[in-house]
Amino acid sequence: MTHACREHLEAAVASIALDFSQEPCAVILSGGVDTCAAMAAVSAVNAANNQKVPKLEVKAAMTVFASPTATDRKYAPVVAQRHGLEHHQTDISLEELLGMLPFCVRVLRTFDGMQLRNSMVVALALHKLKALGYKLAITGDGSDELLGGYSFTWGGENDEAGWKAKRDVMAHSMTYTCPAMAAELGMCVRSPFLEHTFLQWAIELEPDTSRQMHITGKVCLREAYPESFGAWRRKDPIEVGSGSTEMGKYIKEQISREEFESERERVAAEDHIQLVDEEHLYNYRVFKSVFPSGLGEKRGMKAKYPCNSCGYDLPSSTELFCYVCGKYPAQ
Repeated sequence: MTHACREHLEAAVASIALDFSQEPCAVILSGGVDTCAAMAAVSAVNAANNQKVPKLEVKAAMTVFASPTATDRKYAPVVAQRHGLEHHQTDISLEELLGMLPFCVRVLRTFDGMQLRNSMVVALALHKLKALGYKLAITGDGSDELLGGYSFTWGGENDEAGWKAKRDVMAHSMTYTCPAMAAELGMCVRSPFLEHTFLQWAIELEPDTSRQMHITGKVCLREAYPESFGAWRRKDPIEVGSGSTEMGKYIKEQISREEFESERERVAAEDHIQLVDEEHLYNYRVFKSVFPSGLGEKRGMKAKYPCNSCGYDLPSSTELFCYVCGKYPAQ
């Protein structure tokens, strides 16, 4: 399994190289398991010097730190140095990071805090890379969904059949914010994990759940590149790695509880939107400024599968997460 994981990831990198052989690119680098493995695969493909496969010229890395608590600080600089990348590190305050919020809300059409805390970081990285002249960026998207990176897929009652069922649901429903934001900027992002050659192999993978699912996920990927600096790093979502996870606390200091309660009642009565906390309110204010008449889709009684918190139509009767307001379960 370990050899196959490495083989398919490097084939995925090769497919990206064939599409962008003349395009210098950068990596949005967290220094986590996924981006470390992706860069190790890039190095392996380039070192192979296969005449049929051009080198993928990854020249730079971009990492965003939004707080002193950002856990990526320990890893990303080391990974960039090991791969000879020009490392652009952006230290930014939470207040400054909020400057990305209108862009993210407009492109992603959401006021969900979880999506936006992660997406503002990626949006800033993309804006910085565009300013540096890059049109192509590599990410590590897809690995968690395909290889069991999320803790809710580990241990307990998750036998092999149960794990595969969860993996298959995620594999067929996974969506990512980065491509939409990149397209808005005239850029392109590619993840080796979402290339057809790796995706098909991962979906057909028969996991060794006795080893993989009780302590940590993505064991086959970790063991495929044991030499990578982040091979056995704990999984941290973007908001933890960058430090943007403290955004909720920061916004709570800007909006009093009394102001929130008053505004929540007004929004519920006038807009029929259920807000959960100060960060949700802050995001909704931006959402309303960007979309003063709403999104235009069917809502409430006109929706086939309305979210029980914001009324916007969900994709199907089985969809439990609302991508507009972030409610779960949404129906």
